[in-house]
Amino acid sequence: MALMSIPTPNASVDANIFFVVELDGAEYQLFMKYNEREDAWYLDVADTYGNPIRSGMKMVCNFPFMRTCMIETRPPGEFLALDTLTPPRDPGLTDMDQRIELVYEEAESLPS
Repeated sequence: MALMSIPTPNASVDANIFFVVELDGAEYQLFMKYNEREDAWYLDVADTYGNPIRSGMKMVCNFPFMRTCMIETRPPGEFLALDTLTPPRDPGLTDMDQRIELVYEEAESLPS
């Protein structure tokens, strides 16, 4: 399984994070938003031009975010939020890049 760690810049300080990442040879825009009332992070994925691919995905630990996304322009792999604790807990405001690691499983590693 080829997992690629995706650094989440300033996640412990900012509740809104925008960054560009290359996944399986193509660039994508990622936007992470923290919802204080829910104590939860949400992820939006857009293509290189900013066209939304999937928005409002709640970051739940060890659950594939893009599993039900059937848009042709989506990244071919899968996003996961991995927790270093057992049992895993969904990420709170200061957990990204601390206890929680955002990773991308490359397409070649996914079952056909």
